[in-house]
Amino acid sequence: EYQKDPQHYHVHTMTMDELPHHPCTAYGIRPFHAWPICSGKHVTIWPNDDAGTSWRVYVGGTLNTAEEAQSNAQNQLDVSRWQGRIDWDKVKSGKIDGVMLRVLGSKGGKPYLTGLERNYAACTARGIPVGGYYYTCAVTQRQTEEELAALKTALRGKTFQLPLAIDVEDPRLRSLAPAKLSALVARAADRIETWNLYAMVYTYTNFADTSLAAQPLAPYDLWLADYRGKRPPAATAVADTSSGTIPGVSGPVDLSHAYKGYAAIIQRAGLTKVKGE
Repeated sequence: EYQKDPQHYHVHTMTMDELPHHPCTAYGIRPFHAWPICSGKHVTIWPNDDAGTSWRVYVGGTLNTAEEAQSNAQNQLDVSRWQGRIDWDKVKSGKIDGVMLRVLGSKGGKPYLTGLERNYAACTARGIPVGGYYYTCAVTQRQTEEELAALKTALRGKTFQLPLAIDVEDPRLRSLAPAKLSALVARAADRIETWNLYAMVYTYTNFADTSLAAQPLAPYDLWLADYRGKRPPAATAVADTSSGTIPGVSGPVDLSHAYKGYAAIIQRAGLTKVKGE
């Protein structure tokens, strides 16, 4: 155990084979899909909080400092219907490492498709790594099931190189207590993983601090919108601007930095498409 920068404290480095025997496995680290293919690789772990009640894991090396993490970050573009028609050839020629496509929106509490097919086809034709996210308004298990059914239908037949995120930010979700909302989101994320995909959670800092409970969501990566210029310690991806500019896209765009090599992890673990497809 040793000290690094304040963002990465009480860090331990070991092989993946040693990780299941570390005490952190009792506090939020569970076996995940990548373990078998990472046997023998080095991993770095540290707690999310002073109590050590939840931990984070990085596979395949050590991010020694915040500066090193920033230099290794992957640039990702967030695309929804608001971007309209996109010149994907220009996007491909720019400094974008991947695209997160909005799969589902919500209208009147009901999920609907948001132009996924066109943008997905354009990205895959050009070899641009693709992930996705869906906007949840579910405050009951029945509504969650409706959203997941629509999501699974939309994902069928598609291959993804990046995670599938649950977008947790709708004001209506605040009607639930943080623990109850987080449990609902965690069940949805778990279902996505049973489909053989890599699930993560998207939200913004204030919502995470005031409306979500950390423990139920600890097993899942956090994609956090935060425009203050500093990476929040718990986040494995940060949407750090809503006013970015990208060739081929009209108007301002949301840009993120991902601090894990998602494409490599997902490819090695085979978490690229809905099971049975």
